[in-house]
Amino acid sequence: MSSFCIDIDNTVARTDEIMRRVIFDFTGGRVQLERNDIVTFNYYECRDRQKNQITKDEWEQVHKLFSEPQYLRQIEPMTGAVEGLRRLASRGTIHLATSRLRKARGTTVEWLDLHKFPDHDLHLLKHGEKHASLRPFVAAVEDDYEQAVAFATIGETPCFLISHPWNEGRPAIDGVKWVKHWDELTELLLASA
Repeated sequence: MSSFCIDIDNTVARTDEIMRRVIFDFTGGRVQLERNDIVTFNYYECRDRQKNQITKDEWEQVHKLFSEPQYLRQIEPMTGAVEGLRRLASRGTIHLATSRLRKARGTTVEWLDLHKFPDHDLHLLKHGEKHASLRPFVAAVEDDYEQAVAFATIGETPCFLISHPWNEGRPAIDGVKWVKHWDELTELLLASA
């Protein structure tokens, strides 16, 4: 049976809008990032319209705050993700992988159950380690360009990259294919199985 590695945040979960809300709350409204302001995967490298940003040290605190249940529970699934994964589950094993903090595990499990995600294995890993820690897979799904490239080149796993402002316009790499939405992605993943 085929195995698939699927990232959670900004692939099956609409995390960006909540992360930007956490940054707004944490900074008392000083930093007001819009979706198109997120031009790199690292939020601390992004500036709002007034050129305000958080520091790398503040990012560590924001990430901890994001991991609290009151924020994680606000996240909505990506359109078509649950349905797509249900179809995929009939053809293989789904490994959901995330670099969320360990303290987010319980709420993440609750969230996945609440939204009726199909059976899966859940992995909390350090950022950038999915390609090395988990394999082999017939395909992976990411929003992080660097992780997608690592899957394709080091992990020898084709990777589908869901288009977001932070990964668009990056160099084309063999084994990495951008997709716009889960309808398109589901068909490509099923063809890989």
